[in-house]
Amino acid sequence: MKLETQKNIGQNLRILRLSKGLSQSQLADITGISRNLYAAYELGNRTPDAEFLYQLSGVFGFEMSIFFEKTPELFLRMIEEKELFDKGFLELSSLYKQLSVFSRGRLLERGQWLLSMDSQTRSRREAIYAKKP
Repeated sequence: MKLETQKNIGQNLRILRLSKGLSQSQLADITGISRNLYAAYELGNRTPDAEFLYQLSGVFGFEMSIFFEKTPELFLRMIEEKELFDKGFLELSSLYKQLSVFSRGRLLERGQWLLSMDSQTRSRREAIYAKKP
């Protein structure tokens, strides 16, 4: 990879992190890498691998190719349009990583149950509103 591209990716990682109000440690935790490795990516001293970029783009809900944008202003505008990430997700992700394998499974089961309950509640509401004249 060209050094210029590596520096652009690092710059964009920094913009993304700062725009979300995250520390380097927090962003490293989200992707499961060390803070030192993340810092090297951000400084443009190391090239992030495709798996890292893919995982990070999935967390924030945008295409991996966005990291290759050369213009900082355009990159910032692009990520602001994709506000799919919130603090609650960060907290949930952090808690999930601290759980045992067994507890992770229970959490996923509970999540499925909650989705089912939400669906039932929504169906009941729709039925009630449909009956009103």
